[in-house]
Amino acid sequence: MTERRFDIDRLRVLAVLLLFPFHSAWIFTPFFPYVSHDPPILGFIAFLGFVHQWHMHLFFILAGMSTWYALRKRSPGQYLVERLRRLLVPLVFGTLVVVPPLVWCRLKGDPDYTQSYLEFYPDFFDGVAPHGNFEWSHLWFVAYLLTFSVLALPLFAWLGRGGAARLTDGLAALCQRKGGLLLLGLPLALIEAGFRPGWPGLQNLVDDWANFLLYLTYFVYGYLLCSHEGLTRAIERNWRLARVLAIIGMLSFFTIHGLEILPKGRPEYTPGYMAFQFFRGFNSWCWIVWLLGWGRVQLDFGSRLLDYAREAALPYYILHHTPLMLTALVVIDWSIPAVIKWAIIVTSAFVATAVVYDLLVRRWWPVRLLFGMRRRQA
Repeated sequence: MTERRFDIDRLRVLAVLLLFPFHSAWIFTPFFPYVSHDPPILGFIAFLGFVHQWHMHLFFILAGMSTWYALRKRSPGQYLVERLRRLLVPLVFGTLVVVPPLVWCRLKGDPDYTQSYLEFYPDFFDGVAPHGNFEWSHLWFVAYLLTFSVLALPLFAWLGRGGAARLTDGLAALCQRKGGLLLLGLPLALIEAGFRPGWPGLQNLVDDWANFLLYLTYFVYGYLLCSHEGLTRAIERNWRLARVLAIIGMLSFFTIHGLEILPKGRPEYTPGYMAFQFFRGFNSWCWIVWLLGWGRVQLDFGSRLLDYAREAALPYYILHHTPLMLTALVVIDWSIPAVIKWAIIVTSAFVATAVVYDLLVRRWWPVRLLFGMRRRQA
């Protein structure tokens, strides 16, 4: 079980590529993007709701799966040093260099705001979002992943020594039953029901219990799914059932929103809202099981393009959001259909990210270091 899992690599690459249409669609919604289109577009709102149900969950479970493979080749100390180099360095660099233009784009939405970017940059450190300008934007994922890597390391080291062999054997036996793996969605559903009403989703790490507990659980699940052959087989046995439930659940999700059943305003601890969050948490798990099973069947093969894309995934994640919003700042008021604006933003940002990565990031060791990449092989 130590061979390379190309399906994990391909799913991660696809998840990163999806960020381009996803964050571009965000511009056309009322959900506080850095650059806003007026009026919001219902189709983009629906697309955002669909992807949001499983996208970041997929990132974290894939990270947990990769961690199992990483710890097969490294001691816990070596793993920790590598995580600090590959996550902390790009987090600091990205927050100071990649994120400030996003905040500037938001401020430029005010017609009375006239500061140039260079004039604005010192103001980036004026207070912490949402009450100030300083934030880490989409790099919250890197901050959370680094935190989870440190917090879960003692657990993973214990599991790696066979400390819970009887527990994992029992879990594998349960999950291999038809529908058994889907039972792991119940703790996730309980987290959503119990914490989402109180912490709807400001990813500041210190006051974000819903996301923190949810994604930490996905991270640990990813490790467990690779740690036992029976759990790997459980994915292969359950993913088709998960596909059916995921589709039914997503149709129900859109029906609930379309009928405006949920109360408007800030979420509260009401039975109806908690039940909805319980359902949403379970539905997300069904999507993840489906995607992992589909990837195992369809995507577990290598290629030279995958070798390139695998290395580019983290730099693309760090870079992509800034050219999206800078392009949107230019085209958002053009008198053309919204879908064409969206296509221009997606295409321009992807080309800009690809050029910056290929010509600047991947070719120079000091820049590779800033983006969490390994030294280039001779």
